[in-house]
Amino acid sequence: MKVPVCVSACALLAGCAVTDFTPYRGAQQNWPVAAGTFVDNKYAVPVFFGPPNRPYDVIGYLTAETAPVRSRRGAVIAFMARRAQELGGNGRLSSAQTGNTSDLCLAAR
Repeated sequence: MKVPVCVSACALLAGCAVTDFTPYRGAQQNWPVAAGTFVDNKYAVPVFFGPPNRPYDVIGYLTAETAPVRSRRGAVIAFMARRAQELGGNGRLSSAQTGNTSDLCLAAR
């Protein structure tokens, strides 16, 4: 009986994360750019906390649901950055500085 309880506890603590990607369809626009913004470069792709300083294309909208253990801000950002990279993006435009569970996935021009 201890083995199933241990496996269940490990699965709960390890948690899992699920993303949902909605591709952008339609003509690319002249998306907003800025002279400067906050950029976090320690993840798989740069995470912008405002419009990037160069033109880009939006490839889609990425949302994530994570287990409570992964709900630390850095872990959620890292997970979403890896997923954005897997989807062909080379940047993330964070839509909120807290939570970071829904973002635009970007591709630089």
